[in-house]
Parts: sequence; C-alpha cells; structure tokens
Amino acid sequence: MTGGMEPHFVMQPLHGWLVPEEYFAAFGKPVRKQLCAALSCRDSLTRYLEQSGQKPVRIRVQKQAYHTIDDSDNFMWAAQQTLPIGTTILSRSAWLLQQEREQLFAYSEVVMAQLTEAARNALELGDEPLGSLFLERDGLVQRSDVQIAECRIDHPALPFTTEGQQTYWCRRSLFQVNQKIRARILEIFLPECCHGPLD
Repeated sequence: MTGGMEPHFVMQPLHGWLVPEEYFAAFGKPVRKQLCAALSCRDSLTRYLEQSGQKPVRIRVQKQAYHTIDDSDNFMWAAQQTLPIGTTILSRSAWLLQQEREQLFAYSEVVMAQLTEAARNALELGDEPLGSLFLERDGLVQRSDVQIAECRIDHPALPFTTEGQQTYWCRRSLFQVNQKIRARILEIFLPECCHGPLD
C-alpha cells in the first residue's frame, strides 16, 4: 500500500459529459464498435473485454491508499456521483491489460464500509480488477450514472500526453454490487483499446 492520493487529473472535455446514448447522438460514436460497446457497458467492463477480445484481463496497480473524502475530492465527479464527506475509501490507480498491452487507465475510489473481509483482502492485494473481484465474491455487478466524454488530459501516468493535447475517450460511473454503491470509477481508454471491426 502506498501513501497519498492520486494527483488530480487536468481534464478538458470537448463537449461536456453525457450518458453514452445522448453523447453518441449529439457528437458521434468511436469508429470501433467494440470501443463504443465498452463505453456503453453497464455491468463488468472486465468481463466485457474478456468476452469481446477472447483474452484474459489482468490488472497492474500503480498506486493505492486509504483516504477519507473531504470537500476537495468531489470536483471531477457529477453531482449524482458524489460521496458523503467523511467516507473512508481505498483510492486506486491501475492499468487494465490484455496480453501485456495497456488497454485503459482506471482511477477508482472504493467505499470500505460494510465490505466483506474476502473483498477487502483481495482489494489490498491489488491482483484483480474490481469487476471480477466483486463478481466472484459478492454477486451482481452493475454500473449506474454512466457518463462519457472525449477529453484532453494532462496526467503523468498517461502515454503520449503533450501539454494536454492528446484526446481520450473517458467514462465515469458509479459501481454497484447487489444494488449498493461500492465505488466510483473514472476510466480513460487508450487509442489501442478494444481494437475490432470498423463500423
């Protein structure tokens, strides 16, 4: 476990954040059908990537630490995605990989209250993506309040970032297990993610 919070992202949405269907209707879809489906996915993204790519997904945790939510922590989330001040979370920055290729960068904040001991231990080990971790231990996994955007991002973890000029498809959402909010997640999809048939 490493200390400190994830540095704040400098994100500049090109058109603002919208639910996927509204965003695609207003501003167009990605050219790759699999990326479009990943952005719209309402359950486990890990499971979707494994099924669509026919390859296992593994996680490489870059940093994780316990933290208590304060006023400064809700700025990059939509109003319906805010967590109460004082909530204890495990913040995690991680890469999802297939065949050792980075597919997306995920920043998650997992609510620790009422977490099962098995899930807590697995989280601290950092060996599993959240989707598969909760599917195997706790049951039904769903996304809610899903919003997407195309963003210019300045963040040291991302490749090819030059003064914020690289554009990425991004998604933010609440992660629910058995209809209880367990985490909020920001995902940044690399250009190589979800290669598949063109539309």
